[in-house]
Amino acid sequence: MQVVARHPDTLAGERWREGRVEHSLIYCGGEVATIASDQTRVYAALRHGEVLVFDSGTFLLETVLEGRAEPVWQVGAGTDVVTAVTESCLTVWRKPRPGARWEVVARVRHSSQGEPFLHIEGNLLAVPGDTKHVCRLLAYRQGKGSGGSLVGVRDFPHGRHWVLGAMLEGARLLTLSLLAWGSATERELRLWRISDGTCINTLVMPGGVAGFPALHYPHAFLSTQSKGLDIWNLRSGTRARTVGGPVLGYQVRGQLIFLLTSHSRAKVLHLRELLADRDPLWSRSLPWFWSLSWSWPLFWSW
Repeated sequence: MQVVARHPDTLAGERWREGRVEHSLIYCGGEVATIASDQTRVYAALRHGEVLVFDSGTFLLETVLEGRAEPVWQVGAGTDVVTAVTESCLTVWRKPRPGARWEVVARVRHSSQGEPFLHIEGNLLAVPGDTKHVCRLLAYRQGKGSGGSLVGVRDFPHGRHWVLGAMLEGARLLTLSLLAWGSATERELRLWRISDGTCINTLVMPGGVAGFPALHYPHAFLSTQSKGLDIWNLRSGTRARTVGGPVLGYQVRGQLIFLLTSHSRAKVLHLRELLADRDPLWSRSLPWFWSLSWSWPLFWSW
């Protein structure tokens, strides 16, 4: 019990629930598009393509990673790599060892033809493929010394559906795709087994709103700005719960789920209570001052 009580996730949950939240401001000198972090660094991607790297302890600027001269849609940090995706290209940098320099591992062109998606789990990357109907899984393999390479693992074709998002969890991949045919539209959540590329669950939903998918098996999450956050049970194919909107964005982190409800306010909920369909729900509101360069402060690691 003492070990469980002192687990980092437990301590983080206590900080959020009891209001003991530590925060600092990072001045980036430009409009921030998106941010990510790991245990040692914070990565802030600017609109025009650069990625600023800050030390997560001192918040001092460590270096600037030069990307392509186009807007960054997503940035992510894996075990050994940092990745930024733009409308046409995926750029992967290798994290340096002490005393070494940042290096570009690969630049991979894609054809999402829309807002490109990106999710990193360890050294696995879920990204758009050669067409908008394919989700591609890439892996970074560390070589001897400081070398390493990016290799293709598997493509996940979606037929006539346009892939809008993807998320990795362990040996599974969740994708969201959209089919538009005349005046009829429908969305699909597909759960894939990574080992052999088999689709093991498909959930069809009406409507053409994209949203962002997340996985906490057997539950899948899908948000819309107006209707809120839907929680689906992939085993039964039913909607387990809806959290009222608006939900401009969200993230599942450990024991908690963070909902961005406006440009300057977020709500924190307990994941276990949501999945247990418990009422009333504990929640905590987190406001902050809005500026032109606001971004998700809650995407940082604890």
